[in-house]
Amino acid sequence: MNLFKKNSKKETLSTSLRHQFPIILNNPRIAYLDNACSTLRPQAVIDSISNYYSTTPGCSRRASHRFGEKTTIMVEETRRLFSSFIGAKSQDEISFTKNTTEAINIISNGITWSEEDYIVTTNIEHNSNLIPWMRIAETKAVKLKLFSVDKEGSINSQELVTFILQNPVKLLTLHLDSHLISTNLEIEELIKACRKKGTLILLDCAQSLLHRLINIQKLDVDFAAFSFHKALGPSGMGALYIKTESQGRIIPSQYGGDTVTNVKSGNYHLNKFPHVLEAGLQNYAGIAGVNAALKFINNVGPEQIIQQTEELSKLLHSELRSIRNISFLGDPKKAYPIILFRLNNLQSDELAKVLDTGFELLVRSGVHCCHEWFNKNDLGPYTRASLGFYNSEEEIYRLRDALIHLSR
Repeated sequence: MNLFKKNSKKETLSTSLRHQFPIILNNPRIAYLDNACSTLRPQAVIDSISNYYSTTPGCSRRASHRFGEKTTIMVEETRRLFSSFIGAKSQDEISFTKNTTEAINIISNGITWSEEDYIVTTNIEHNSNLIPWMRIAETKAVKLKLFSVDKEGSINSQELVTFILQNPVKLLTLHLDSHLISTNLEIEELIKACRKKGTLILLDCAQSLLHRLINIQKLDVDFAAFSFHKALGPSGMGALYIKTESQGRIIPSQYGGDTVTNVKSGNYHLNKFPHVLEAGLQNYAGIAGVNAALKFINNVGPEQIIQQTEELSKLLHSELRSIRNISFLGDPKKAYPIILFRLNNLQSDELAKVLDTGFELLVRSGVHCCHEWFNKNDLGPYTRASLGFYNSEEEIYRLRDALIHLSR
């Protein structure tokens, strides 16, 4: 399939692919700059979802008729595709979930906790990778240790390593890529420390699928959580990676159809991973959308997507950081695909509304599901612009010009 619509030799990856996204074609003046929340979807993903409902609306692993068989083949093909995409050892290490949040909660509720256990994380985690652990600390009397990240994204990773080596840490849970600013977490060193102590490791990879090449075996973590709505896929679809050797550490928290192989005389026999975590009918249309999203990314090339996003990120930071009367969070030397800013004369939500209604620029405002970090650093709400590889340089210049105009 030819995804590219070539017009000139100077054409970038983003401009050559924009025609694949119907929301862009239907709204040519709107610049969508909220990709850290959710990406846009290409026509191939939309068609795949519609095709499931209109041609083979069956149930996976439950029916031997043609609809059921085709759905089963599609679901397991998608599982293989994603397993390969992140470098997992086996497709049986991948369970489908609603999103990263559900995946993290499956782990938090599935581990057997003891009162002497520590859970270690940072205060810049998304609420989805913080509240579940706060709840476990409340209900299981487990100790929760938060390490602080400053306003530039700096954290003392060596302090983290030392704490892991000197305390009974049951789980280290961290973001692989922040939804706010670039952080200097030394992930590999932290994982080595965990392996020395037998500490379990969970990575929140919600922001990572379009921004780095992931080799989950090389990372050597126990668990990883993903959301496909941040990687061209449909909403309501995520995945949970559980390393084969760590699957015995997780007790399922939901039971029902396909979680058991037999029930007899009051006894039930649990199914194997990954199906034991997929209770009841799944979002098969969503899985079809994931299938199309992964194929789209592979056809374009993950490396090209990453390179294009990095180039746009450099331009975004260069243009916005030159504006007067505007303040930023994060390390000014790092061009991250997300930028947090505040105009001195406008509140965050007011600025976002003005950019939308007055300039057709769609950005996010608030504390971005990260109350703990904003409160710790005594920060009010900030406006966030976040890039996708399909954004154009012209959209970045429009944002710059709008902010210059509003800063006067």
